[in-house]
Amino acid sequence: MSDPASLLAFLGSTLSHPGFLSQTVSLIEIHAPFHPEVLPKIPSSVLTSFLKALDALILSKEEANRLAGWSIGAIVMDQSRASAEILDRFGRNWVVGLMGIVGKQLASHLIGPFVRLLSSIFLNSGSSNPQFHREITLPNLQKYTLNLLVWTEKFPLVALPPILPFLSHLVALHPPSVRALHASLLSTSLAGLSTAQHPSTRQAAVKLYTSLHLLPGKSASPQAFVHDLQSALTSAHECLDALFQGVFEEQAGGRQARDDIGELGIKWKGFTELAKERDSLKKRSVALERLDGFVRLVTGMLRQPTSRGVAIPAGTVLALPYRILRITSDGLMADHANPEESNLVKVMLPQLYILACGLLGQLTLCSGQALLPHQMEIVSYLVYLLEKTAHQPKLHQALLKTLSLVLSKIGPLAPIHAVSGSLTGRIVKIALTNLGELLEPSRVAALSASQEDPSSSNGGSKGKGKKRSHAESNSLALTSSLPALAASVVPTAMLSIELLSAILPHPALQPALYVLATKVLLSLSINLPVSARRQAGGHSAQAWAQLEDGVKKLLVDGLSSGPSAREGTVGPEAGWVVQSLNEGGKDSTLGSLLHPLLPALPRPLPAASSLLLYKSEGRTEQTNRESLSFDTLSTAQLGPTSVPVEPMLDLSAPLNTLIENIVPTETNVSLSASMSATLPTTIPPTITSAPFETAFVQPSQSSVFDPPVEVAEVQEKDETMTVPASIALKDSQVAQKMAAEEQERTRAREQARVSQFQARDNVGGDDDDDDDGEIPEIDMGDDTSEEED
Repeated sequence: MSDPASLLAFLGSTLSHPGFLSQTVSLIEIHAPFHPEVLPKIPSSVLTSFLKALDALILSKEEANRLAGWSIGAIVMDQSRASAEILDRFGRNWVVGLMGIVGKQLASHLIGPFVRLLSSIFLNSGSSNPQFHREITLPNLQKYTLNLLVWTEKFPLVALPPILPFLSHLVALHPPSVRALHASLLSTSLAGLSTAQHPSTRQAAVKLYTSLHLLPGKSASPQAFVHDLQSALTSAHECLDALFQGVFEEQAGGRQARDDIGELGIKWKGFTELAKERDSLKKRSVALERLDGFVRLVTGMLRQPTSRGVAIPAGTVLALPYRILRITSDGLMADHANPEESNLVKVMLPQLYILACGLLGQLTLCSGQALLPHQMEIVSYLVYLLEKTAHQPKLHQALLKTLSLVLSKIGPLAPIHAVSGSLTGRIVKIALTNLGELLEPSRVAALSASQEDPSSSNGGSKGKGKKRSHAESNSLALTSSLPALAASVVPTAMLSIELLSAILPHPALQPALYVLATKVLLSLSINLPVSARRQAGGHSAQAWAQLEDGVKKLLVDGLSSGPSAREGTVGPEAGWVVQSLNEGGKDSTLGSLLHPLLPALPRPLPAASSLLLYKSEGRTEQTNRESLSFDTLSTAQLGPTSVPVEPMLDLSAPLNTLIENIVPTETNVSLSASMSATLPTTIPPTITSAPFETAFVQPSQSSVFDPPVEVAEVQEKDETMTVPASIALKDSQVAQKMAAEEQERTRAREQARVSQFQARDNVGGDDDDDDDGEIPEIDMGDDTSEEED
């Protein structure tokens, strides 16, 4: 029934049967016949017939008809946004009839539909029908609001869900109408904070409290905002006093933060009841619940838009999360503390830390770089807790998110601080530890490599095929037997990637940690597709795709913002980044990074280390890797290989020097040995490549940027010598012949020089009669001598 007119004609006939209430409401919500774009298309006769039937239900005296009429009328008003046509024809009668019921006793299940209908008329009439708003709405607002507050005292707020949202909208739209009810509205909002089991009601109470600063007017609104903010902070400190009393001995900083605010706490009867509570365990539980509510109030105040600029007291707000973050489970305990109370507070600490993180995050969004003087202290608290809470995923994720927000909104840590280098290193280690859970365990690679036993292979092709399929089935069974990743691993890894993107470009980061981070990210880029296929049932494909995109973006950004980029060159890891991420050379970002628009400046050949992936692992990098429980590929995992490679040389020398000094060697180094200091163990064992540390060419006619030439073995005099095939020496006779020819040429040159000197002696002559042992005088042959001759 897509025709709105036919639908309304049908619904008009069913309104006389209240038993069809749920079906009627569902049809109106699905087809939306009262939408502002659809309502003008309905014939006037059909609309009038339906509204008359609805008017009879709304003004009926029977409870069932009232419930049906008020429920349908609220949907009609919300959907049509209090249409001017409907208000002109029936709105006045509905408001007059309903206002006559306001002062009377109503059942609790009728209050909800009643409030929805009248609230929709009052809130939407201002924009749709200004005349109706002036004549009907404004004169009845205060009386209606006062009766709503009376109902909130008689019935629990959970049973009256539409009252708190209406009051918050009313305060924002018409502050003068309810200005005299400020005290009652404050008490109602604070009463809603106690409904922790109903988040929607608590959120509505927070919204009502955060809008109360608008009641004094635009000129006094900033002062009222600061006063309400400090009152909520003071009440939160009072809850902390009740929570920690007799359990923790706070340092002077926590007490000073409480005293600096002063006595601005909210005068609420809930604190009196809390002080009179004798059961200490119940008292601490209630204090934690109310602390949660007041922290939500402070967070809501920081999120609330204001009509004028407000100076937020950042130091006063920071005192509350500082006081929470200073408390640790291994802190100073009171001597007379009850063990049960102490254990209860220890259990509450993770929830307290999450509240502090939420408050810090919202304050960072509001203040931004204004928190720069406090940044170092905030980061120190967060990093310390991150190192202690790796086994608590929910808290760990909240700390990671807050730390990323602090580093991105306030700015990077100032390098002038002596502790910035230490903090950046600790942050990178925390993030790499979280990412390590996504990597394949090293035992899988070792066992997979050990399944292929070359001694058990036979000569038949059919037997080899069976052997291969058996090994593959064992590898599949081994991989499938791995435990599934926890639900918190992928979200934690995504937050760690976001944190690394903010901290890796920091200039105070140690180069060894930067290299280790790049190795782990490269291993992730290879291993993530395998893990995504194996763990497809535990996490959504979208989460894996976002994680892969984050790793790729971080690797690409590292080429332009890492330590190598700051030195003016592309980093040595560029080759593997391009090989693992640039699929077929289609990535325009990597292409523009590696092939800039401007031609390269004339410069000498780069060092050999710039063409390799990494140098040999240093002691500092090895210490960092082992402290984070990362391993490298071993010989057992890769298996033996007969590929001969050159020994390690001084990679810091220029390429032309290296090419002149490279000579054939008889050393046969294993591929596994050269790979022992490259990527972590999480690369699948099926991926093999040439050793990175020896990826330079032999002295030959080929270019230095060509791939490594093949090698060959030349047998000579029962001795095996490994030399490159392209420059393999000829037999020994040819070599001796070449040497003899070179000696002959040298001897001929020496004889020619001697003959030249003798000829010059003969031309000059010997003028004296002395013996030949005397040094003769050499005539240089001038023009005079030639004429005499």
